[in-house]
Amino acid sequence: MRKIMAALDIGNSLIKLVVGEMTNNDLNILSVSQTTTKGIERNEITSEEDLKDSILKVLNDSQTKLNIPIKKLITIVPSFDIEFSIGEAKINIDNENNVITGNDINKVLHESYNGIIPPNMELINNIPMHFKLDNDQIVSDPKKIVSSTLAVKSVILMAPKKNIIKILSIINSLGVEIIDISVDAIGDYYAFKNKETASSIGAIINIGGNNTTVSIFNKGVMTNIANIELGGRNIDNDISYIYKIDSLKSKYLKEEFAYAIPKYASKDDEIVERDRNGHDVKIDQEEISKIVYSRLKEILSKAKLEINNLTKKEISYIIITGGISELTDFKFLVEEMFDKTQVFMDINYLGARNNKFSSVIGLIKWYNDIEKLLERDYSIFSIDEQEEFSGLNKQELETNNSVLGKFFSYFLDN
Repeated sequence: MRKIMAALDIGNSLIKLVVGEMTNNDLNILSVSQTTTKGIERNEITSEEDLKDSILKVLNDSQTKLNIPIKKLITIVPSFDIEFSIGEAKINIDNENNVITGNDINKVLHESYNGIIPPNMELINNIPMHFKLDNDQIVSDPKKIVSSTLAVKSVILMAPKKNIIKILSIINSLGVEIIDISVDAIGDYYAFKNKETASSIGAIINIGGNNTTVSIFNKGVMTNIANIELGGRNIDNDISYIYKIDSLKSKYLKEEFAYAIPKYASKDDEIVERDRNGHDVKIDQEEISKIVYSRLKEILSKAKLEINNLTKKEISYIIITGGISELTDFKFLVEEMFDKTQVFMDINYLGARNNKFSSVIGLIKWYNDIEKLLERDYSIFSIDEQEEFSGLNKQELETNNSVLGKFFSYFLDN
């Protein structure tokens, strides 16, 4: 069975849906859909109907691109008020040969959080730190190993039900089954995961629309997380206030005209915009870049302080992501702020070459790892749907309306 999964990210600014296929640990992007978020303000749902319409828009767009509706997905849930706990459990291996299976791993993980989750909290993830076999042997993946017992020590992530249930019920109301949930930081980590991050301690900074998430990972396990109530929208508001222009124009100027650091911007490069009073206002690149730089420096300074609050251990790497990290010359600002710390911040998947997709891209890779650990195969499409998706039952592969034709058209645009 082909391993095809869809991941949804409902942000304050954008809703993103990515469909991807895992092949030998490599992710192939099959479709990317996004739309402006409506019905959420400052992380609060203000209109369930508007939010439902926004989610439906990306689902319909994905169906148009793939020619098959999305009926199953994994989704990112808010990371506010997350609590951490340590879970431990031990089980006997009862099969005839004492060979550990995916079912045994699933059972011991379930036992490790049994009785820990308070009634007002919802389990988000149970992340194994390590497994222990007979004679206290420590392993990261115990599958197919002979042992009479299996123990686990895990990090349990949970959040208030009120932060999660409403989002999940809105998705379910659209006829979509939620296979699993996680937080954006988990996706960001897996999007950039490599041998170095898997063996050291690092931090992830995701600058979103309304807030910035700062998280700490120790050998691939998230150990702490915090949210800063500043993001890209604050920059839009700064530009809008100073030049008296609307927020859509401000957002455009931030992304397409300004630099993240004014050092390389041009004072002679100007744009004329009409302000709210109907007057023409000249905006030069150097001046607007100073506005952007000032706010970005504030956000990254607060993120640095938060890293120090979240861990006292030495940081080996920092991952900086989110759409704002795509601003021109952002890397020079990072070099100025973080000196010699190794920083990763480039998502480069065909069809999704933008850091704003890091959370959903990584979520697919994370879920693939979980399924491998538990010896499960998954796909959001049935065998018949996969055959239809692959074009095996159609004779139109060479036409403009074929799935293949749609793919070529889509990827040439991305």
